[in-house]
Amino acid sequence: MGRTQVPLGADGIQQIQKIAPLVATLELDGIYTSPLRRAVQTAKVVAARTKLPICKNEGLNEIAYGEWAGRYFEDLIDDELYHRFIKAPAKTLLPGGETIADVQRRGLKVIHEAAQKIPDGHFFSFPMATLSGRSFATI
Repeated sequence: MGRTQVPLGADGIQQIQKIAPLVATLELDGIYTSPLRRAVQTAKVVAARTKLPICKNEGLNEIAYGEWAGRYFEDLIDDELYHRFIKAPAKTLLPGGETIADVQRRGLKVIHEAAQKIPDGHFFSFPMATLSGRSFATI
């Protein structure tokens, strides 16, 4: 889990290839993505159809899991902090990481800044591969 640099799996590639034609019909002025490999792969599929540049931004990164990075949720099932995180992710600071509220703040900041650069424009944000996960869900 976390910011591990893994590529999109076969399902993710298939999903973005299915949605890319639809996204390409929107009047977009920009594509924003986290620098994670799977997110960039996702953005590149849409960029190939729209001919728009891709803007990578750390503010769209997945949550920083800190000491939990690279672990599986199943490994944390007995950890009391994990249960607090599940119940109140916006308030629970992960050891060496951040809260979901932190993810929201930085993600919304990127979106706000992008909107300021594109007056009366539209943009599509790829904060995460396959448009899922905690970062996208919180923004």
